[in-house]
Amino acid sequence: MLIDEARDRYRYVSEGGYNPVIIQDDLSKELIVDPNINTKEKLLKFLQKTYTDNAAQKICDELGYEEIDGKLYRALCDCIFIHDWDKASIKDIKVNPLTKSATVIFALPGPFAESNSNDSVKDIVKFKLIKSKDNTYKIDNMIGGW
Repeated sequence: MLIDEARDRYRYVSEGGYNPVIIQDDLSKELIVDPNINTKEKLLKFLQKTYTDNAAQKICDELGYEEIDGKLYRALCDCIFIHDWDKASIKDIKVNPLTKSATVIFALPGPFAESNSNDSVKDIVKFKLIKSKDNTYKIDNMIGGW
């Protein structure tokens, strides 16, 4: 469930939330008007429900979010989601009790595998989870992408 929620939150912010406004005199960015994420503080809090502070900041940076004169903007770009998470399976879970971290490894059909074939092409996506102060796990790092 954490992975599903994290994916949905990532997708939401990668699209600029609800109904972002493209800046006509600067087609390189869009204004974020969604009241859930229209400031950097709100955006980070939204992401920090499933991601660590560091991971949330990294996502903001990768997606080109910046606050200018109290308004939040995002670089205008497309994000591509290549994996079918409905067909994901857990390949391995490694827990380190000393660092209170875990690594969850998923196997997913490759992005070019045909849906009606028994193609065994698999991609591996790893999530590093860290136990937070509220005793829940949050995603700290992802290797392989959505």
